[in-house]
Amino acid sequence: MLKQWWLKWREPKPFNEGYLPEADGHRIYFAEYGKKGGKPVLLTHGGPGGQTHAGHAAVFDLKKYRVIMFDQRGCGKSLPAGKLENNTMEDTLWDMKRLYEHLQLKEKVILRGASWGSTVMLCFAEKYPELVECLLLSQIFLADGVHEEWFNKQSALFYPEFVEAMTKNAGSWKSLPEYYAEYEREHNGETAHADVIVVDPPRKGCDETLLETIVKMQPEKVVYVSCDSATLARDLKYLCANGYEIKMCRGVDQFPQSVHVETVVGLQRKDI
Repeated sequence: MLKQWWLKWREPKPFNEGYLPEADGHRIYFAEYGKKGGKPVLLTHGGPGGQTHAGHAAVFDLKKYRVIMFDQRGCGKSLPAGKLENNTMEDTLWDMKRLYEHLQLKEKVILRGASWGSTVMLCFAEKYPELVECLLLSQIFLADGVHEEWFNKQSALFYPEFVEAMTKNAGSWKSLPEYYAEYEREHNGETAHADVIVVDPPRKGCDETLLETIVKMQPEKVVYVSCDSATLARDLKYLCANGYEIKMCRGVDQFPQSVHVETVVGLQRKDI
C-alpha cells in the first residue's frame, strides 16, 4: 500500500521541456507533464518572482491531463535570471500566447494559478477568452487598488506608528537600517530594532544584499524557512560567520503529496 502511494505521489518527470524562441532579450522556460494528448492545463507560479516545479503537477491526474508549466520572465529557469527590462504583464500574456502556439495546442485550456499566478491567469482569460475553458485559482490576488492597499499597508493594522513613520517620505525610500539610524537621531538615542526577522525565500535563497541587511539590523533571532537545502546551507554559512548560531532545525512535510520538504531553522545572536 505504501509503495502504491509513493508511486502515485512521487515527483513526476516532464515528457517535454525547453525554451521558447528568444523575444525581447528573454528566453521562457516551459515543461510538460502527464498525458501528451490529454486535456491541457496551463500553469504558472506566484510571486512575482517565484518559479514552477514538478510538485505543482503532482496534484493532477497525469493519466488524464497535460500539465504545461512556464516560468515568467526573469524567474526560475527562464533566462536571463532577474531581468526586469521588457518584463510587464502584457509581455507575460504574450509569452503565454506564444507558448500555446509553440506547442500547437488545438483546444481550450484550463488555467491554473495561485496568488500572483491567479492575477496572471485572470488577465489572460480576459485578453484571450477564446483560448480558455475554465480557471482553477486559489489564494486570489486581483492586483487592484483594494488588494494593493491591503497588501502594502496591512502592517499598519498592527504597527500604525511604525508604518506612518516609514511612509512619511515615500518619495525617498530608506532601508530599515537607515530608518533605525534616523529614528535614533530624532529620538535622543532611543533605538528601534527588530527582535525577530523571518525570511521565506524562493529556491534561489536570499539575495546577498538581504543577508547584509539582516546582519546590519542585528535582530536577536532569525527564522529561516527554506525549500532548498543547498541555498539554505549557503545562507546559513553567511549568517553564522556574521554573529549568529543555529539553535533549532526542523524538517516540515508541508506538501505530503510531493517529495518536497520545507526546513525551518532558528538562529540567535551569539552575544546574547
